[in-house]
Amino acid sequence: MNSLTRKIWTSAIVLGMMTPTVTLADDDVQMGWVSRRGNTYWVENGVVQGTVDDPKAVGAYTSSGVYAIRGREIFDPSTDAWYWLDANNNGAMATNKEVWMPYIYQGDVNSEGKWVRYNDSGRMIKGWYSTSSGTYYYDFQTGAMFKGWHEIDGSSYYFDETTGILREKETVVAPGLRQRDPRTNPYSGGYSNCTWTAWQLALEHTDIAMPDWGYSTNWYSNAHADGYTVSTIPSPYCIAVYYGHVALVTSVSSDGQSVYIKEGGYLGRYNERWVSTWGTGTKSLVGYIYLH
Repeated sequence: MNSLTRKIWTSAIVLGMMTPTVTLADDDVQMGWVSRRGNTYWVENGVVQGTVDDPKAVGAYTSSGVYAIRGREIFDPSTDAWYWLDANNNGAMATNKEVWMPYIYQGDVNSEGKWVRYNDSGRMIKGWYSTSSGTYYYDFQTGAMFKGWHEIDGSSYYFDETTGILREKETVVAPGLRQRDPRTNPYSGGYSNCTWTAWQLALEHTDIAMPDWGYSTNWYSNAHADGYTVSTIPSPYCIAVYYGHVALVTSVSSDGQSVYIKEGGYLGRYNERWVSTWGTGTKSLVGYIYLH
């Protein structure tokens, strides 16, 4: 039978919890990834790695002075990506998770550790990444979350010292002289705010940094005053302006009666959905702003 065949409970501590050693049957995979009951595991010699019995697993001391195994970082050359085996989940691959590692691998040892993030497929994220909380940047070599001031592609960015969220972008206009980059989102609130989200998505999808048009309902008239084309007919990658709401349109149905929008501030979070060309059901349309 192709299944996890036995679990031996150990007295070792994983973040203060008992954890099992998971062993696979002899006829199972001896080296590589194995999926069981909704989780994915990395197996070596038929044994799941990243648990308390993995000699390569790393840990840290808790506030009570107990050494707790956290898991193990591995590199899979077949996907050219790093993954985290979570000891707190019996060695299962971590997905959609932010992880603090006691040490930095990949050739750079640092006892202070690093914060990294893994996406929905388990791969370590590198470069720019946005969530409902804000925008982050992860080092391309180590995957470490940036905090404080960093130079990226010729511009300076400031990331919150505690959370790592992007707070400000500046460009160097002369040695020792900086100015705020006009492409910095003028709104706040992250994905909980429809204006922040629409502005950010427009930049990411069209590379257009819109002006600060104030309150959402006013975007239509202010855009028209700034020379943007406005209409009641939608097109892909335009801004939909409603009374009290804005969103980015990414698709229009073949009959022109529906649009697919990406939005923030939907029950306080990010959302995507098809809605009528004339409104969302709760918000009536003002019009559309063309970005091209």
